[in-house]
Amino acid sequence: MNKADFPSLNYFLNLYKSNFSIQIMQASLDQLIDDDSTELQDIIDLYMDAVSLIEQRIWSNDIDESVITKYQLMFHELEALNDENEKDSRHRFIVTIPVADRPQHLKSCLQSLLNVCQYFNYGGFKDNKFSKLSVLIADDSKLPASIQANKDMAELFSGQGLKVEYCGAAEQKQIISQYQNDKAGLKNIMGDIDPNQFFHKGASITRNIAYLKLKQLSADDE
Repeated sequence: MNKADFPSLNYFLNLYKSNFSIQIMQASLDQLIDDDSTELQDIIDLYMDAVSLIEQRIWSNDIDESVITKYQLMFHELEALNDENEKDSRHRFIVTIPVADRPQHLKSCLQSLLNVCQYFNYGGFKDNKFSKLSVLIADDSKLPASIQANKDMAELFSGQGLKVEYCGAAEQKQIISQYQNDKAGLKNIMGDIDPNQFFHKGASITRNIAYLKLKQLSADDE
């Protein structure tokens, strides 16, 4: 292990070397590199401490795109360390997006999430997917064109590495069918929605059904 293994981190430690806290961080890194007993988690912890210090320096100056690029690459370095770390217990996240006949808004949201994954690589990229962040689309659309567009986007962005699961009317009906014997509980979830008019149910009902779907998805997650 040597400094060459952490080029982006060292870039910032050198860039802000006049800052006393950064000097202490540099000394800590040097000590860890020279210590044969240093564990991977020690380096990861130092990265996390360094991120806070470096962010303070970045945002206190005029934003330079080349500095932002280095900042993002630092997270890729950190992710490579986490990938080797058997103690990595970070959470996976499912971002739930309720949508109703707004495919362009959905596209913008998915593109933003994909960009963040590509910039910061949280959880790493394994088997052609970002492994710790996925998306659930809870579709409450009425228009067939919107429904098809939303399904297509789920497939499109999944193909780009952002795992996206589509949950439309058919999928939602299948979920609530499991609760048919609990009429009172089902009414709390669904209200008085006509099952033959299963669209534009509103944010609250769509949210409630999404909760049930998330419960299913989390059942098999360690």
